[in-house]
Amino acid sequence: MLDISKSICKKLDAYYASGKLDKIEGFLLAELIKNQPLCGEFNSAYITVLYEMGVYLRKTKKYARSRDWFKLLGRTVCIHLGPDSFEHAVVLENIAAAYELDGEFGQALHFYLQTLKIYNSIAGPRPIRHAELLKHVCRLFRAQGDYKAAVLLQENLYGGKDMESLEELFGEPEPPCKHKVLPFRQKQE
Repeated sequence: MLDISKSICKKLDAYYASGKLDKIEGFLLAELIKNQPLCGEFNSAYITVLYEMGVYLRKTKKYARSRDWFKLLGRTVCIHLGPDSFEHAVVLENIAAAYELDGEFGQALHFYLQTLKIYNSIAGPRPIRHAELLKHVCRLFRAQGDYKAAVLLQENLYGGKDMESLEELFGEPEPPCKHKVLPFRQKQE
């Protein structure tokens, strides 16, 4: 499966390099059909195609469609790797970015806070990704004119407060995934 994912990425790189962006969506849809998982199996090529479709649609400013693909990817990752996995946090971050680019700041904030909670549970409150997400959230507050919240968040960012302080400021984010996790995890290849 890993070789198939690499092959898909190589072909995508060629399309991007040659400027044939109009070919990418058709290519990804064909790959999606070829790599459709059977009976709940984990298929890394399918995951790759879902991710790349979300990225492509976001790059081409089709934000709503991008979010739909990332949400499908999120459900798939959540089922196989769990709602608190790093991979699921990355998907939620991509959904948040698509909302932010589309000017839907409230939705973006919701997904960024879910992502922060997962990153915090995995690596603690001070990793680089955590800080980068806090900067995104701060920017969202400023864009909405909520300067008080932006200042509070910046104080949190530079004052070294933990995730519980964020929850006090902004409330508990909803659980990111309500799907049942399958009883296995994909082995690292």
